[in-house]
Amino acid sequence: MMLDSFDPADPACWLGRGRTADHAAILADIWRTYPDLPASVPQNERLARIRERVQAMRPLTEEIARKTEAERHARNFVFTERKVARG
Repeated sequence: MMLDSFDPADPACWLGRGRTADHAAILADIWRTYPDLPASVPQNERLARIRERVQAMRPLTEEIARKTEAERHARNFVFTERKVARG
C-alpha cells in the first residue's frame, strides 16, 4: 500500500486535507517555524517544541472553531425556518 507523503511545512499538504489556502499557508509557516525535532534530541526539548507549535496554532484553531460553530448555527436556523414554514 502506498501512503501519500505528509509534509506539514508544505501548504499543498494542508490544501489536500481540506484547508483553505489562507489556513494552509499559516499552518505550513507554523510547521516551518516549529518543525519536529529529531529523536536524538532530549524528550523535554521535543515536548517543548510541540507546545510552542500548539501555542502558535491556537489562534488559527480558535478561528476555525468559531467559523464552524457559526456555520452550524446558520444550518440549524435554516432547518428550523424551513420546518416552521412547512407547518
